[in-house]
Amino acid sequence: MLKCASILSSVVLAAALVLVSAAPPAYAVANCGNGNLQDPEECDEGQDNGDPGACCTVDCFLVAAETACRASSGVCDQAEVCDGTSGVCPADDLSPTNVVCRPSLAGVCDTAENCTGTSGACPADTVAASTVTCRGSAGVCDPAENCNGSTGSCPADAKSSAICRAAAGICDAGPETCDGTNNACPADVPQSAGAVCRPSGGVCDPQESCDGSSSACPADAKSSSLCRDSAGVCDPAENCDGSADDCPADAKSSEVCRDSAGVCDPAESCDGTDGACPPDAKSSDVCRAAGGICDVGPESCDGTNDDCPADVPQNAGEICRPSGGVCDPQETCDGVSGACPADAKSSSVCRDSTGVCDVAESCDGTNNNCPTDDVLSTAAVCREAVSPDCDIAENCDGANADCPPDMLDCVDDNDGVACTEAACSVEGECVQQDNCEEHCRNHGFWKTHSGYDNDGPNVGQEVLDETGGLDICGYLVIGTTNLGSLQSLLEDLCVRIQGQEIRKLGRTVATAALNCAISEGGTCEQITSKFIDVSFDDCNALCAGNPVGEEPTMKECIEQLNCFNGGGKIIEGECAKGTCEGDGETLCGSDFGDCPDEQDCVRFDDTCVGGAICSEDLDAPATICPKSGPATSPRVCNTAKHNDCSIDACF
Repeated sequence: MLKCASILSSVVLAAALVLVSAAPPAYAVANCGNGNLQDPEECDEGQDNGDPGACCTVDCFLVAAETACRASSGVCDQAEVCDGTSGVCPADDLSPTNVVCRPSLAGVCDTAENCTGTSGACPADTVAASTVTCRGSAGVCDPAENCNGSTGSCPADAKSSAICRAAAGICDAGPETCDGTNNACPADVPQSAGAVCRPSGGVCDPQESCDGSSSACPADAKSSSLCRDSAGVCDPAENCDGSADDCPADAKSSEVCRDSAGVCDPAESCDGTDGACPPDAKSSDVCRAAGGICDVGPESCDGTNDDCPADVPQNAGEICRPSGGVCDPQETCDGVSGACPADAKSSSVCRDSTGVCDVAESCDGTNNNCPTDDVLSTAAVCREAVSPDCDIAENCDGANADCPPDMLDCVDDNDGVACTEAACSVEGECVQQDNCEEHCRNHGFWKTHSGYDNDGPNVGQEVLDETGGLDICGYLVIGTTNLGSLQSLLEDLCVRIQGQEIRKLGRTVATAALNCAISEGGTCEQITSKFIDVSFDDCNALCAGNPVGEEPTMKECIEQLNCFNGGGKIIEGECAKGTCEGDGETLCGSDFGDCPDEQDCVRFDDTCVGGAICSEDLDAPATICPKSGPATSPRVCNTAKHNDCSIDACF
């Protein structure tokens, strides 16, 4: 409507201008048009007089008021009209910004446009942005609609089908969902009455059910009812405690469950573990004290009956007073009196002599204990001299029960051997008593235990290391691995005899030297002299090629040294290993042969054979104690046996 009015106004103004131009006044003014207002002129705008849009005619008269002088340039530009007082058309005046030039016509999303105040034209027609709400929410199920940014109409009023109310508790049937039609959420529906909302947590926790009106599950209530029946007199029933889910622990009683039926029938109490009362036990304790020391009592329950057995008097001969000491004999009841006989004391021997210097003691008839233990004075002789030539008499020392050690009137122990001592022989002569211990093995042992072929001890090398080497047949033998040299022990032990007696002698001397090194008793000469007749030193010199005379011969040295190495001894020129077990006197072994009647040949007590080789506690040149093990030199011994080195020739 506004646009139509504007167009009509412009047409009227143009027609009016045409009429003004076309109808000058009936008279003319001489100076009209010079731009100066002169009488009778009403106006004079110079050359503009009578122009379209002028309010002054060509003959200088004013155009009538309200006559259009400038047409509208748009809806925001009103046409100007002459005011009837001025020959100039009023200034072109545009509509201000508060003037609506296009109202909202297409809908809520089509905003009205206002004039800009600078242009006669109305701004371009625009619609609301997509962030503008064009229809507010009418409920939780009616989401608000926004303009779409392209049309003036608000989108259709849509309804939600989403969850509109969450479940308020386990007894709420929700969640509820919008129905897609209505603005409001459907009514809140509770869970059906009786539906389990909390299961039982135990025998004392009943399940809870919904009540049909509240959305919350009822409070978790606990029972206080019976939850476990009694299983016996000692098993009290248990009730729920009103707070826990489970039945209390199955407690057992410790109270009396069976009363006593007599002095020998103790009451039974529950044991705190079993539901049943313990078996009816009977006592075996004392049930009646003795009426006197010679009363057979106290009586004890028999373990079967409820009552104490009948009271029985003491038998004659029963002890009524025990011994108070070695001089106080015990007293016994006489079978008649209830009192014990008087306490009598002994006068018998109460302490035997414990040694030649200790006299026996007797009870004094008064005291319980034996008198003090006395010994003989120093004036008492306790050991007579065996022989006036080598022994002296000993006297008691006045303090000890034993006779002092037997002192000899002999020369000092001066043989230089630690394991011998001076002694007086049964013949009454001063002698050196032999307490020495010897060890020996034959050459077969030494030749197989003097190397490093296997994981075992090299016993031969241990001896050589301990002694610093052995003097054998003129050579200082120091090792077991240095084959090809007469300083190697295996060249003496592992040798082919081949009819050469000197080789056999060398092997025998080497074996004896090793045995002497692990024995005590002095030099090898001193040690072997107890077992054989020949001199070890002479045999060793003979082997070295330095005989001391015509005797001993090689044969004698070999036989007697072999006898020593084998644990025997030379008796009347022959080698014996022991005596027959039948009489202990018949010689046997080696040169003496076997015992008659299949008797065993028992080795001499002082034999050097037997037992482990262990000399570490002896006064021996080589103190060793090797562990037992396999042969350690079979291969290297075989090498030595077949090389070109022996005592008679070594290349």
